[in-house]
Amino acid sequence: MLHGPNDVSLKESKCTIRTILSFVGNLFRDPRVVAGGGAAEIEASLRLRIRSTAAADDVESWCIRAFADALEVIPYTLAE
Repeated sequence: MLHGPNDVSLKESKCTIRTILSFVGNLFRDPRVVAGGGAAEIEASLRLRIRSTAAADDVESWCIRAFADALEVIPYTLAE
């Protein structure tokens, strides 16, 4: 049973609970989860930084690090 100060907040609460239950049900049917919110960009940035330390050329290493820095901006932008 849900209680709230008005009908709008009750409807929002019901919608949220339905969404959560749907998510959990889908997770049991198919347990694969795709990370979001910039997770792929952060992972790519980390791997590029590792590659930049292995790069033989200083210019190539600098370019790889600059691209890794640019990828890290995406999650911050999504968070705003």
